Amino acid sequence: MHSILHIVALLAAGANAVTAGSYDDNYPNKIYLDSMCLPTKAKLGRVPLAEIVASMANSPFLCEQRIYLERTCFANGTTTNDFLAEQQCLCGSNYFEALATCYDCQIAHGLVVAPSDLASFSSRVSGRSTAECSAVLVTKATNLFAVNTSTGPYPDSTLSPDPFANDTLVENYWTGPTAPVAGKITGSAVEHQSSFTNVDDVRFTPPGAVTTEGGVTTPLSTSTGDSVTVPSASYITYYN
Repeated sequence: MHSILHIVALLAAGANAVTAGSYDDNYPNKIYLDSMCLPTKAKLGRVPLAEIVASMANSPFLCEQRIYLERTCFANGTTTNDFLAEQQCLCGSNYFEALATCYDCQIAHGLVVAPSDLASFSSRVSGRSTAECSAVLVTKATNLFAVNTSTGPYPDSTLSPDPFANDTLVENYWTGPTAPVAGKITGSAVEHQSSFTNVDDVRFTPPGAVTTEGGVTTPLSTSTGDSVTVPSASYITYYN
């Protein structure tokens, strides 16, 4: 089953690596879908993550909006405030629409998807939205995605003729927000860790706030206001 969910993925710590020399030959269909749904990323090529994310801050493309919101909103620490900030940022945004519509973009450009796969994907997006945006946040957003445990080369996407061939116009599949809109971080969540250290996307859950000897709650490193620091990690590969 093709799963757009592995894009979390962009970060793809668990995705199978493919040597640069073989990718063009082995994955022409994935490359084409990237050029249609991730045109900014496709044009930039292999550049630092921070540069890619920054370039997507006002992107009209839903797959790029998804990436921008993930890298802007995902928790950088393990305190209660870190996870609350993530919840406010994601759930006050158009993230889950972008997540679903990113898949729609690929389908619009010829990705072959079985009806049962599409229904399953829609159900999983709904479930992740409910889990992330419930009143009591119990887990990190990336923990809601399945771990890719497959080994060996993964198959290229299967495409049918693209009715919008080489046309990246968003209106071909979407008429909603034209840029990513992150939710505002307020209250105690303002005191969240803004420096990015979890470059391997390790799964973790909030054990509680960090406290000092005087019992004062403190994060490891705090942001100011509702700003979020975009991670300046290494290079990324986008996997479908």
